[in-house]
Amino acid sequence: AMAKAEAFRAALAASPCPVGDERVAMTVSIGAGTVLHGGDADPAASFQRIDDACYAAKRAGRDRVVSA
Repeated sequence: AMAKAEAFRAALAASPCPVGDERVAMTVSIGAGTVLHGGDADPAASFQRIDDACYAAKRAGRDRVVSA
């Protein structure tokens, strides 16, 4: 999942989006993890852990992938 997320992040960063006569750079912050990891009580706990990883990516400077 991390390799796929990083490949997506890099491809998006390398492909500015045409907006009118300009090209706008895009970035993405991704939190990746396994649903129902051994320490998770239920699926909601898994998704919360992964969501926390996404916010960690944003706090760390954005345009990155963080593993939950």
